[in-house]
Amino acid sequence: MRFLTIFIVLLALNLSSTAQTPELSFESFQTGFSSPTTITHAGDDRIFVLEQDGLVKIIENGDVSTFMNIKSIVSSPADDIDTYADELGLLGLAFDPDFENNGYFYLNYTNNDLNTIVSRFSVNPDDSDQGDDNSEEVIIEIEQPYSNHNGGCIAFGPDGYLYIGMGDGGNGGDPQGFGQNMTSLLGKVLRLDVSTLPYSVPSTNPFVGNDDYSPEIWASGLRNPWRFSFDTETGDLWIADVGQNAWEEVDFQSANSQGGENYGWNCFEGFEPFQDNVCTDEVTEPVHTYENNGYPNDCSITGGFVYRGTNYPNFNGHYIFGDYCTGKIFTLSDQGNASFDLSTQENTDIFISCFGEDSNGELYLADRNTGEIFSVVDNSVTQTASYSGPESVDYDSASNRYFISNSSNGQILEMDCQGNLSVFVSDIDGGPHGLEVVGNQLFACSGSRLKAYNLSSGSETIDIGIGAGFANGITHNGNDVYITDFNDKKIHHYDIDDDTWSILIDNLMFTPNGIFYDDIENRMLVLSFQENASIYELNMGDTTINIIKETNLGYLDGIAMDNNGDFYVSAWSNNAIHKFNSDFSGNPTNVLSAMNQPADIYFNRDLNVLAVPNSGNNTVVFEGFSTNTSYNCVDDQCQELNDQSGQFNTMECCQEYCQATSSIEENAIHQNVFPNPVLSGADLFFHTIAQEIELYDLKGRLLMDIKNNNQSSINLPNLQSGIYILNYDNNTTKLIVE
Repeated sequence: MRFLTIFIVLLALNLSSTAQTPELSFESFQTGFSSPTTITHAGDDRIFVLEQDGLVKIIENGDVSTFMNIKSIVSSPADDIDTYADELGLLGLAFDPDFENNGYFYLNYTNNDLNTIVSRFSVNPDDSDQGDDNSEEVIIEIEQPYSNHNGGCIAFGPDGYLYIGMGDGGNGGDPQGFGQNMTSLLGKVLRLDVSTLPYSVPSTNPFVGNDDYSPEIWASGLRNPWRFSFDTETGDLWIADVGQNAWEEVDFQSANSQGGENYGWNCFEGFEPFQDNVCTDEVTEPVHTYENNGYPNDCSITGGFVYRGTNYPNFNGHYIFGDYCTGKIFTLSDQGNASFDLSTQENTDIFISCFGEDSNGELYLADRNTGEIFSVVDNSVTQTASYSGPESVDYDSASNRYFISNSSNGQILEMDCQGNLSVFVSDIDGGPHGLEVVGNQLFACSGSRLKAYNLSSGSETIDIGIGAGFANGITHNGNDVYITDFNDKKIHHYDIDDDTWSILIDNLMFTPNGIFYDDIENRMLVLSFQENASIYELNMGDTTINIIKETNLGYLDGIAMDNNGDFYVSAWSNNAIHKFNSDFSGNPTNVLSAMNQPADIYFNRDLNVLAVPNSGNNTVVFEGFSTNTSYNCVDDQCQELNDQSGQFNTMECCQEYCQATSSIEENAIHQNVFPNPVLSGADLFFHTIAQEIELYDLKGRLLMDIKNNNQSSINLPNLQSGIYILNYDNNTTKLIVE
């Protein structure tokens, strides 16, 4: 018997990967500005706009006021200095992460010597709508050899450090080679610690201690980064770098990067070599380029933000950027495995000088010529629903849709395979909280009651008072439904066949929260909601309950099992998802961080996707976990899948299923099998001729061994429902038998 290893690959599946392409439009938000260069916020409802000649303005409740005037110390196009004076001025604004308490903010501008200045200022202590003109503390001054390519973008990263985007110094073609001169701060992204003035260099900067590099450098090889931004959810860094005369590019740095990327200028412009220059460092290629054909065609990129607002869920996770000369808009979404999906939006004819973001994550853009600010609107889906205290997720495999409980407004939402949200049921008193699909019904915990709804019509089929103080977690085994009582520390049992309920366990010594029936080991697992919480095992035979795993995690909420029998558990104490081995031996691993009060999670065994409802910030995260088997999702394969399972109502939904259940290894694409899940005793099909086939259960026992098959299908033996491992021609995949 061979030892089986299943390689689990984390896919960066998010809502955008299952949603339709955004269809953006731009609505007038505010007029009357002069050459706006930055749109940002201070963590409240105010929107701050920089004007290139030295004014900082505030938009609040439709009114515009001046926050600060530093025209006297700023060189700008109004000074008519030389041909390239167009790129001088007040260019960047960033608010201190602790601005609410310390009142600090930072400006990037070109001074009267035409050098780059980054300074700290303070808000007027007597008026939060006024900056203090006399409070300037210079952080850094960088000499500029020419008046163009000043970069100008500044932003605080998730690490609390200040990032500064610097152009290559100007003129054309980087004549002095600053982009690849690692002792120069030009053509770089810098990272500074400004907690003490003027600044210090973080010890984790990539070139600290290397005399061949300036320690302030975080990334190099940039021509003129006309706007970079951090994804507020993932921490990824996106950089739009203006090209010379052939290619505009988007660069990407993952949140887990240690810095040091060289993006290639002036050895490369986009993917193409530039003037036979040679880079000494390894080059990180852009994730997207587009051709520069010169005005009035595409000619200069303006970078934007990854959308993380709440108004347009279909737009979630898409990075927006545009071209200054045509006003054409693009979006990129990170599909994982270094794959990025591009969409091209309308040509707006707006001279896009900058994009911006408000405190709610909604996006804006500015027209440099007219001074008008526009809000970004996604028209791709008319959203009839949004998350409001999402507590639980479950999946209806028959219709390929998710259900999400909105505990704050008494709704159950449904989300189809394209990511479209709608209200399935509303006006539910006391919740709903836990959800569980059983047969043709969706069960929901609702205060002291247990409810159920017909999956086809949404009509209420069951409403029974079970006397719970707070019905919360829910699971099932066949027609037996089990509910945790959070307040009264009980576990309730509801028999669907008899339409009766009873208390299975009374007077628990801990607060029960998440509950999960393990169909492999015939046991119930129950989570405790407390500090140093334990995981309990309930013996279904004698209803005894014992600790199976003590943890140092706090306030456990949801538990789910993947196709290998391993468990995922959500914890509020560190807002993360932890993976435990199937026997709970050893220490858990942290597989998802930066969640926000992650609640009743769900692992979709059909799609290998973990759904995490974040009750703390009204989001639901979908992350894919799959084995090393995959295939290309083409229409004929989708049609075969649909013929076998009948579960896909559109070809597009089938394509999404293919993408969610596949992960493509570099240099190898393995064929898959279908249908999967499959009925016991049914025919199983292969997309190529399979020669050697072995079937194992999860304990490693060989159940089927076929040699020299030379067939594209086999007939499965009669198997118990569950999860199996299928080996064929040196490929491995999981097989779900129903």
